[in-house]
Amino acid sequence: MILSLLVYLIIKMKSNTLLTLAFLLVTSLLMAQEIKFKRGIVLWDGVEVMEYRVENMGKEFYLYKMGKTDEEEIVLILYRDNNTDDYKEDDYNKIIFSRLKRSYEISQDYMFRAEIVKLIRKKVIGIEGTINETNMESYIEKFDEELPRYRD
Repeated sequence: MILSLLVYLIIKMKSNTLLTLAFLLVTSLLMAQEIKFKRGIVLWDGVEVMEYRVENMGKEFYLYKMGKTDEEEIVLILYRDNNTDDYKEDDYNKIIFSRLKRSYEISQDYMFRAEIVKLIRKKVIGIEGTINETNMESYIEKFDEELPRYRD
């Protein structure tokens, strides 16, 4: 379908700009990464690359290098509800890069998997479970909501 659309547009318009745009669209579609979470394993384009564990009734999310649980924790995400079960306005997640002693806070509610996917897509976490410190610092600067009224 995409290919036929491209052919149609090229025939009709014969524009270098359009051809460039079409090439970029196809390239971006082919380069998209598929990241899935399945039974404690993170799959990246169908390949097992990292492990995860959810504990404390779903309030703690641990991400590990493959085969290195308990040794190589990459990221820990803590859900904080401030002991107000019925009031969600003050809930937040604290994302901790344990080895690097860096963290940030976001006001999203239980978005563990989505946050990990975002970290991977922004190249903060690499396929081997490594952390790119430059990208991490940039990411924290952009997305840390610094929620002082919520802190424990």
